[in-house]
Amino acid sequence: MNPQVKKYVKTLKRKHPRRGVYQFLGTLINGPGTFRSRLFSSLNILFFGDDILKLLYQNIEVGLPCVIRDQIENKQIVIEKIYDPTPGAYVKFFPDNNVAIIYNQGLINFLYRICRVFSAHYIKFNGDKIDSFQHLEGARIISEIFWWYEKTGTVFGPSSYEINNTQYKIAGKLVRGAELFFLAHELGHVAFKNEEFRNFNNIDEELWADKFALTVIEKSYKESSTNKHNPVLLLLGFAIGLFTFAALEHLGMD
Repeated sequence: MNPQVKKYVKTLKRKHPRRGVYQFLGTLINGPGTFRSRLFSSLNILFFGDDILKLLYQNIEVGLPCVIRDQIENKQIVIEKIYDPTPGAYVKFFPDNNVAIIYNQGLINFLYRICRVFSAHYIKFNGDKIDSFQHLEGARIISEIFWWYEKTGTVFGPSSYEINNTQYKIAGKLVRGAELFFLAHELGHVAFKNEEFRNFNNIDEELWADKFALTVIEKSYKESSTNKHNPVLLLLGFAIGLFTFAALEHLGMD
């Protein structure tokens, strides 16, 4: 890893250290939301930790351009998760084509809040078929999650609504699609700087990164021999990630 990148990442990790077991227990017992939602968040951090990014990268690796994969393998592109509660991810460029992609734990928590509401209010079952339907209550709760973060800077929102075990599982699959969008989108910003991938001018970088993310995830799904994702849920998760990104950006919270 480049010394400047290493120093930058180390500084961020020192500023946002991983919480200890006692703090996890405190959040689990006294934190906001239902016990089940607190348990999911705590276990997610305790047992997956930094491995979640490795898992996400493995899901899209096959769909990435070879030059991007080589840069990651050679540690010119470093992908790191920081225990920052802010829901965000970003790219930091350094000299000599070195790059750090920072993925905040707060983003994972925020996406789960959104996907949990979406799964409980916008998905129903017709036999084995998954159908979506509109529900104003779901829209109200999602807006409250954004409002709460905008006003307090914490990831919280109503969680007392009814949700069954199947919808919990679907929420987890939706989160994966949304997380993949954010990682692929940030890698899109790296690719955007490379003229090899950009054979046209006067295009918005954010839109280009969105398209890059969709292309990478679609290619990864089609070409991976071990892909077990439901394509409908993967696409829905991608759309939720795109919506969340746009809403955070609009509110000046990205």
